[in-house]
Amino acid sequence: MFSQLTKTHKIRLIGLIILVLSLTLEDKVFAHPDIEERITQINARIAIHENSADLFSQRASLYFEHNELRKAESDFNTALKINPSYSHAIYGKARILDKQDNLEEALNLLDRVSSKSAYQQQSLLLRARILAKLKRIEESILAYSQLINISSEISPSIFLERSALIESSAGPSQALIGINEGIEKLPNVPALVQKALELEERSGQVDKAIIRIDQQILSAQAKDECYLRKAQLLMRHNRKVEAIAVAKLGLEFNKSLPQAVQNLPAVRKIREELGKICCEG
Repeated sequence: MFSQLTKTHKIRLIGLIILVLSLTLEDKVFAHPDIEERITQINARIAIHENSADLFSQRASLYFEHNELRKAESDFNTALKINPSYSHAIYGKARILDKQDNLEEALNLLDRVSSKSAYQQQSLLLRARILAKLKRIEESILAYSQLINISSEISPSIFLERSALIESSAGPSQALIGINEGIEKLPNVPALVQKALELEERSGQVDKAIIRIDQQILSAQAKDECYLRKAQLLMRHNRKVEAIAVAKLGLEFNKSLPQAVQNLPAVRKIREELGKICCEG
């Protein structure tokens, strides 16, 4: 039968077969059997405990993770009918509203999260991000700051997100104050140090950035990388003589490394960049 088809029909049929196979494969790839198994287990428990806000909220979270938002919202609504002050369900439904761009409704819902709730910190972070989406920058910064103040453990990303908002409204010098607060709480986080260097440069505090890099050089294992960063900074601000002197120090350190380390692509790249700066002389 296949041999009786025209060439055009054969191509279309093969294309259709490939499409069906790819969709089947996609279903397998994006399936979450562990989540589905946990949902099945909770279904059995809900059949026994029909008025458990916790169980409905747990299942809703699994649906949310599985990207079944309608089912998740339905279960969160059920949990909130059973217990209107259940913080897990309040926070969970607010996340759905955020995804649906119902931002004001999400904020109103987050107002119901108790300050003593285990979900206070997650709720504050969600509030801060929603306020940023709404361009309510000062309120967003305040929410980030409240989160930082009450958190014993905080992600560097929180300081970076707040920094971007502060810089957009008050400039790099003010943003730097917030980043320095992050470095004080979370020392030796490269992303925070790099952001501080960028803000110092953007605010015209080049010498402070150089001092910060010098401090890095003292403790860094990859000193040549720090020397390169310093030399590039100096070059950007037309301090060529200083930049070349720094680059030579970086080259000296780079060439003192074991040969196996020198041959690594990243290390070789640093050596090449340092060499280019030295050639400027």
